[in-house]
Amino acid sequence: MISDLAVHDFSILDHLLGEHPVAVSANGTNHFPGTPENLAYVTLFYDSGTIAHTSVSWLSPVKVRQILLGGSNKMITYDDLEPSEKIKVYDKGVSFTDDPEKIQEMRVGYRTGDMWAPKLVSTEALSVESAHFVDCIVNTRTPMTDGNLGCASSRSSKRATSRCGARCAATVRPSISNQGEPHRDSVRRSESSIPEHQAEVDAAIQGILESCQFTLAAR
Repeated sequence: MISDLAVHDFSILDHLLGEHPVAVSANGTNHFPGTPENLAYVTLFYDSGTIAHTSVSWLSPVKVRQILLGGSNKMITYDDLEPSEKIKVYDKGVSFTDDPEKIQEMRVGYRTGDMWAPKLVSTEALSVESAHFVDCIVNTRTPMTDGNLGCASSRSSKRATSRCGARCAATVRPSISNQGEPHRDSVRRSESSIPEHQAEVDAAIQGILESCQFTLAAR
């Protein structure tokens, strides 16, 4: 179920954040004995300190396609099912102060401002995807969702799925901080080397790339 639904979330996160997770924690449950999990909660940890959380379900009676991004200054929500205001920007967050003159105030202050929804050009997603695919073939460009991104998403999906039933965390790859100490998130999770079949995956990707080059040369 994770490889069916959550893998899309993994791909979106890798594209938005520009980095791959160093650790994956997954919990799931199965309401029907003898079948895969039909409800899962996955948390991904990144070297930058970013944490991403996604929940997927085969049993949910409603279709949810929402993303919430919390930044240093503002927050953004994206709802793919919204007909017009798909993106909303919220001027909301927290502020810290150590000013002695403001010692009587709370050290942590909550900021709530306005919300605005930028106007977006309404286009069919599959049409944009198809146009980008054709452009990459004709002009020999590297697609945004190339083999490396697909490999990283599949790797995260595999690790989350393999540990989901056992309700324990899985490290995608070891991470070392600048101080030479293990990454704080990796320490709290089971250590693991690079995925066992990484060589086979790399060979498969290389074969696909060579096949694409051959096809372009034939044209």
